[in-house]
Amino acid sequence: MKNVKIRARWYYWPEDVSLGRRFFHGFRKLFLSDHSGDHYVKCIDGKCNVHTFDEFQELNLVMDDNYLRFQYLHAEGKLIPESVEVCICETPLNPDLRMIRCDGCQDWFHLYCIDLSLGESTRISHYYCGSYRRKFNKKFIN
Repeated sequence: MKNVKIRARWYYWPEDVSLGRRFFHGFRKLFLSDHSGDHYVKCIDGKCNVHTFDEFQELNLVMDDNYLRFQYLHAEGKLIPESVEVCICETPLNPDLRMIRCDGCQDWFHLYCIDLSLGESTRISHYYCGSYRRKFNKKFIN
């Protein structure tokens, strides 16, 4: 049992890849790579919880968990997908900055971009962005 091996794929922190950490990479962001190898089970140090970006957004800043949004092609030094979803401010989404999702269009918005305080955001059970409200105006008029 002491020589048991497993095949594992590598995760990388943004600063460990050729593209480096960028302003929209959250503190807990990882890249799943196509780089894999065989490793002895006894080398495993612990458990790492990794979620999709959307799952991580719903966790309300769990500090021991990580998320991924890209796959890193190790040999090519390339990320897939090559682009990411952006807020109305044209800045890629970053889970380190508080955000809220529109229940209508499902887009995410930085709180500061829609002039919403953290306190206000915690009291809202359903949020509909301005674009969604304008599109379906009659639905929101009392």
